[in-house]
Amino acid sequence: MSSTSPSAASSPAGPAPAEQVFAQEYDKTFVEFVRHVVGQGVPVNERVMEGAHERATKTATQAMTSRGYRSVNIAPLTKAGLARMLARYGY
Repeated sequence: MSSTSPSAASSPAGPAPAEQVFAQEYDKTFVEFVRHVVGQGVPVNERVMEGAHERATKTATQAMTSRGYRSVNIAPLTKAGLARMLARYGY
């Protein structure tokens, strides 16, 4: 099998464009949600993290779909995004 598929040919050393789109949107939305909630006086806790994860997943999925990445498996991308954010916020 040839490695001329769009995802394989784009950047062998870095993540695929779909993964980049998802990660950027996920991280941006997650951080914005947490900042908004903290600005309202709510401490960062598991419920805040869960809400941020749900909103970030929805927004990132919509961003991928609108850019034409409809057949990408988002499960590993959401797990990676959540792991990054949990580490960032110390959970």
